[in-house]
Amino acid sequence: MKLKQPTNRRRQGGFTLIEILIALGVLAVITAGVVAFFNLSKSKGQVLYNTMASIASAADRFDLDTSCYPFQTDLLFDKAAVAGNTANSCGADVSSTWNGPYMQTKSVDASGNVEFTQIGPQVTISIVPGSFLPNGSSVQYAVQANNVPQKIAAQAFKSCSGGAATTTSGSNTVAGNCYLGTASGGVNTFGYVFAGNS
Repeated sequence: MKLKQPTNRRRQGGFTLIEILIALGVLAVITAGVVAFFNLSKSKGQVLYNTMASIASAADRFDLDTSCYPFQTDLLFDKAAVAGNTANSCGADVSSTWNGPYMQTKSVDASGNVEFTQIGPQVTISIVPGSFLPNGSSVQYAVQANNVPQKIAAQAFKSCSGGAATTTSGSNTVAGNCYLGTASGGVNTFGYVFAGNS
């Protein structure tokens, strides 16, 4: 009597360990891409705040040399723009004491303010005097970004304020040295106050 040899059995349904690991790897890559996409506003907000803090630091160095704060950001890096220009807190030509450039050259608009199109198509950054914070300073100087998409402005405000409690000052929401204007048409104004006079 002959014993029958078992024939090749068909594989049972299911996935091998390798197939499961590959599928999990693909899912991890897709998840990372989705998370990065949804956190784009956060990273752009951080970049905006860091750029504005850098401009504020350059304006402080400009003030050390000239005893004035510039009201055009191009005065921080363009010697030709400084000559004969009185767009500063002194209202005087400061070209004789200008010792810049105080920062790297940036693209500017017709008003001499930095264009920051990486954040949004119409975003400009300027240095402005005003009364932004309720801290008693009669004149404050701020680096202000205009026409910032709302989500990016909100993230920049969070980066700047570090989660401090907010108050209001005029139409601005204020925390620390930062302010956020009232949104209109999907864009907002975000500012970083870096100096003030009592």
